[in-house]
Amino acid sequence: LWNVADFPAPPQPVRPVGAVEKEIKAKQNEGSVRKTETFPIVPVNSSQSEKKEEAPENKAQDESVMIRGSVENEQGQPIAGADLCLPLRFSDQGTTVNGQTDADGRFELAAPSKLLEMSSIYHSATLWCLAKDHQLAMQRLKDRPAGEFVFRLKKGTQVPFQVVADDQRPVGGVVVEPRSDVVKRSASRTSTAMIPDEFKTRLAAKSDDAGRGFLTGLSARDLSSARALHPDLG
Repeated sequence: LWNVADFPAPPQPVRPVGAVEKEIKAKQNEGSVRKTETFPIVPVNSSQSEKKEEAPENKAQDESVMIRGSVENEQGQPIAGADLCLPLRFSDQGTTVNGQTDADGRFELAAPSKLLEMSSIYHSATLWCLAKDHQLAMQRLKDRPAGEFVFRLKKGTQVPFQVVADDQRPVGGVVVEPRSDVVKRSASRTSTAMIPDEFKTRLAAKSDDAGRGFLTGLSARDLSSARALHPDLG
């Protein structure tokens, strides 16, 4: 006698794919096969994903720190039209924030918070103020972390100068401007800062035929040095 188990089961006939799909569909209609709920897979756009992740950072960059204050003369009267300049730069990065006082002598500057968070920029950040017939003034941002800035400008002075050649002959037509750094002395300390380019141009003066001229907006005590430029002599 032969045992059926000793013989392998005959191979099942291969049914076409279409027949299998029809059979499954028929069983689903009969309820013998439970339908499973499926969810579509939506491809993720990598650029949109990165944009969403960068949104908080971009928002932080767009946020500004408001710097407020007032400008007045030595008698405490407000000065309208005074120019404010806040260079926020380190090496080749940064920007410059400019503003002007209103009729009440008040100003408001919007400085990028992202730049102020950089210690290299914050610790060197200097707010400059210049008004007609008054001396240039400056204040460090780190010296006033809270509250408003108050500039009390001194009356403008004139620093005389004369430009001569090697043979002591006077040279006219020479543009003299204060050097990049200006020294500000107080009762407690002495500090040096770079004058913004916008203000250096306004503080410059040209020598006359006698080689003489005046620098306004700076006192001789605060001026460390000056630079003379001539179109032909250099």
